[in-house]
Amino acid sequence: DCEDVGLHVPALPPELRQELKAFTPLTGVGLSNPIDTAAEVYWNGLSFARTVKVVADFEEIDAMLVVIAVVYAVMRGTQMLKDQINAISQVAKDMDKPVLMVLRTSNIVEAELAAADIREECIAAGLPVYPSVRTAAMALNQLISYHESRNR
Repeated sequence: DCEDVGLHVPALPPELRQELKAFTPLTGVGLSNPIDTAAEVYWNGLSFARTVKVVADFEEIDAMLVVIAVVYAVMRGTQMLKDQINAISQVAKDMDKPVLMVLRTSNIVEAELAAADIREECIAAGLPVYPSVRTAAMALNQLISYHESRNR
């Protein structure tokens, strides 16, 4: 979706993937770009935020899209999701790159209701929220285009 709207998604270098492997179980995991991390990392707010920080420190990354599967959070309890958002917002405050949140609900009513609550927390933390990777990528691409046109 990101490349479809004109964004460049750089490959992550081996040393960065190695750093992620240090705290990420490898079963069923994709550590390229985009990253599909392990459940043990995903559901641990601090570990998930650490993943975001490690990737954001890579100089070829200009912005982060963080995708949260709200439907799974509903099954596990929304407190885990709130912990994730809190940890990510703390990391985002220390970064000089934008972090955009994507709250995927799969159009499930319970997930939509939980997302409404979580969306407010994200916005209060200064994290813009989108319903899909595509809409987040389009918004980011428009922001980049706007800044490029102003700098000409």
